[in-house]
Amino acid sequence: MASAVLMAVLPLEFPAPCALAHSRKVSHIKKKKTRPATKASQPRKPQASPPAALSNDISLRMIIVSSKDRAEDILGRIKKGGSFARIAKAESLDRMSGDKYGYLGAVKRDSLDKNVVNALKGLKEGQVSGAIPLEYGLYGIVQEIDPALYGKGEAAFRQGDYASASRYLGRYVDVNPDASVSRIMLGKILESEKRFPEALDMYKKAVEFHPEFGTGYLLLGRLYLKLGRYQEALDTFSEGLKHSKSDLLEEGRVNAEILLEGRKSGLH
Repeated sequence: MASAVLMAVLPLEFPAPCALAHSRKVSHIKKKKTRPATKASQPRKPQASPPAALSNDISLRMIIVSSKDRAEDILGRIKKGGSFARIAKAESLDRMSGDKYGYLGAVKRDSLDKNVVNALKGLKEGQVSGAIPLEYGLYGIVQEIDPALYGKGEAAFRQGDYASASRYLGRYVDVNPDASVSRIMLGKILESEKRFPEALDMYKKAVEFHPEFGTGYLLLGRLYLKLGRYQEALDTFSEGLKHSKSDLLEEGRVNAEILLEGRKSGLH
């Protein structure tokens, strides 16, 4: 099973990869060691960003593949600008972390497999390791991330210090493109600055990575309404309702329909 792969990397007592603040113990999976399934259908949950790591912890993303050649191929794609998170989502054999764009969570460095620990030496935030041999003949690639950037950005956003928030969250999103809540905050900042095309793009990416994230559809649809792009607003609210049953999304859909009908009929 897929979770057996994590046992080659994480200790028994550490949390499995998590979305938002939810965590699950991996102790229930240490019953037998079998090769992981390549694809397993699991429900997706919203993932705002990794939770803050403890001072003696490290936060990681990981891609697990079947061979060194495969790992080297992926490393080549990353060096050419490929997104670590997107590749993890599409290709990592461990679906528990893969479904979360490779996010393993905050773990203690000295509890990791020694090959992973060695690979992490000298790595800085956002950098990617080489191909790491694991159990079962598998190979891994890890990327260290810094949750503190999200914490600083969120605090600055709440305090209205948008310049600092943009700086911290921008750096965070560069390494964590799936951080939808960070993208929402950046979108709100861009919208407040009347940088509407950039705000639209930021909201679109928030729901692209996490289609179940209703807030992204809500803000995107409302901005379309503000810009008088009623058909796009209607399409956005309608798409959001497929993923998140929300009274606010339904209200937005109705408003978009009314405005669109008024435009088409010429009635005011």
